[in-house]
Amino acid sequence: MKIELYEHDKHYEAIKAWKIEMPPVQALPAVGAVCVHAKQTYQGGGTPIACVWAVLSNSNGAAYLEHLSSDPDAGSLRIRACQLVVDFVEAHVKGLGYTYLCMSAKHSAIVKRAKAMGFMVVGENITNLAKII
Repeated sequence: MKIELYEHDKHYEAIKAWKIEMPPVQALPAVGAVCVHAKQTYQGGGTPIACVWAVLSNSNGAAYLEHLSSDPDAGSLRIRACQLVVDFVEAHVKGLGYTYLCMSAKHSAIVKRAKAMGFMVVGENITNLAKII
């Protein structure tokens, strides 16, 4: 498996085929990572099996992970692929000077995986809100 920075033209359609909840294209943050399983093929050289994006704050040194997702058909590769994309984005934003990496999750399995990656729970019963403007 290899990790690449997200490129819309190269990755979006393959990720969209997972039939997961995806934000509109214009809502995706600029920094994203995709884990590619090189044994499979697609026009870019492998099939995406996990992805994550990071929203970068300009004022407080925090990067916020969004849309951590994986291909439901990737089986046992999913957990490792998610770990790889989070590690990649963490190193990328740390290199940009960020000191906090935040995320939220509603599924207990994702919370469990995030804790295994070193995240700590800092609140409970959080509701995420968004408004299209």
